[in-house]
Amino acid sequence: MEELGASLKAPFKPNSKTPFSINVRERVKSSLPSGFYGNVFMLGCTQTNVKDLTEKGLGYTTMLVKRAKERVDSEFVKLVVESTSRSRASPDSIGVLILSQW
Repeated sequence: MEELGASLKAPFKPNSKTPFSINVRERVKSSLPSGFYGNVFMLGCTQTNVKDLTEKGLGYTTMLVKRAKERVDSEFVKLVVESTSRSRASPDSIGVLILSQW
């Protein structure tokens, strides 16, 4: 993993975040209307220390992402939408590699 960071010229900070997309189309209780096309997704993020990331490898990061995705349900999506709508917050994606399943 250190080789990956070095090859990407990524700085090793004490903590490392891994943002990723979460398909929420089928996670919300009130499904989208018939005939609606497109993807419905939100950004998720895991955080770990660089030591664990480099020593435990890609499988460890994959497990963190999987666990985070499993915790996203309709209530969580609703909370994020309401919070983002009120604060007009948006994620800072400058210098960030976002993993996507699309």
